[in-house]
Amino acid sequence: MKYNIYAIGNMRRSPEAEIFLKYSKRIKNIEFFEYVSNFDEKNKKINDESKKLLSMIKNNGKKILLDEKGTILSSFEFSKLISDWRNHGNNIINFLIGGADGVNENISKNVDLTISLSNMTFPHMLARIVLVEQIYRSETIINNHPYHKI
Repeated sequence: MKYNIYAIGNMRRSPEAEIFLKYSKRIKNIEFFEYVSNFDEKNKKINDESKKLLSMIKNNGKKILLDEKGTILSSFEFSKLISDWRNHGNNIINFLIGGADGVNENISKNVDLTISLSNMTFPHMLARIVLVEQIYRSETIINNHPYHKI
């Protein structure tokens, strides 16, 4: 499976970036793309970021938006989703992480699934870490690796 993560904002050198890299190195086929908007006005910024997120995707893979209003999945449900998509010939998953102000309706209409990482709100850098860890965890569940203890 090929994983692409498209996110708003820069992950600078930080302890969070180190953790993100630790997990992303464990995943065989993952790429990360970032975008920073030049707009300050909220609506223009949301529209610019949303448009850019969709335009960065250059494949027919599945699209998953991370949003606080999305469906909450367990690690097993997440791994089953990935496994099912893989078994049906979908070999690319694109994850979209909007900016602090969210995304516009156009994104919501153009994704296959919207998920939430938790009922809690996370800083963007922490959300990226949780996502990449859950991608790694799902791969270990699918491959019966002992990382995910039952």
